[in-house]
Amino acid sequence: MKNLLAAAVLVAVGLGLTGCTYYEITDPTTEKVYYTTNWDRQDNKSGVIQFKDMKTGKQVTLTNAEVGKIKEKDYKSAIKD
Repeated sequence: MKNLLAAAVLVAVGLGLTGCTYYEITDPTTEKVYYTTNWDRQDNKSGVIQFKDMKTGKQVTLTNAEVGKIKEKDYKSAIKD
C-alpha cells in the first residue's frame, strides 16, 4: 500500500512538471495573430486547422496558417492585451 501511494505521488508530481506548449498562429492572408495551447489539423491535404483562440475565447478555423511555438512568458503577455 505504501508503494502504491508513493507511485501515485510520483505520477502526480511528474504530471505537474510536464510543461504546456504555447503556439502563435498567423493567418498569412490577414496577418492576424492568434494564441493557443492546442490545435488540430482537419486532414493533411487541405491544410485546414482548428483551435480555440485564447485571447478571445473563440473557436477558429484557418487554411494555410503559419504555426510556431512561443515561450510561456510571450504567450501570457499576448493573451493579456
